[in-house]
Amino acid sequence: MLPKTIQGKWAGIISVAFIILIALNALVPFPIPSFFLSTVGLIGFAAGIIAFILKDRTILVFLSILVGHVVIFWIAAELVFLR
Repeated sequence: MLPKTIQGKWAGIISVAFIILIALNALVPFPIPSFFLSTVGLIGFAAGIIAFILKDRTILVFLSILVGHVVIFWIAAELVFLR
C-alpha cells in the first residue's frame, strides 16, 4: 500500500532517491559526495519516523526507516574506523 500522509510520501520518495543515488555512485564513475548521500538518507529517516508516529505504517515508510538505520550504522562505522 502507498503512504497516506505527506510525510510518508516524502519518506518513500527520498528513500528511493537515496537507493538510486547509491546505485549510481557504485556503478557509474559519478562523483557524489558521501556527505550528500548520508544527508539524503537521514532526511528520509526523519520523515519516516514522523510518518510512523502519525500512524502511517506502509512498506515505503518502513523502507525509509530501514535505510535510515543503515545510514546511521554507516556513519558510526566511518567514525569508529577512521582511515
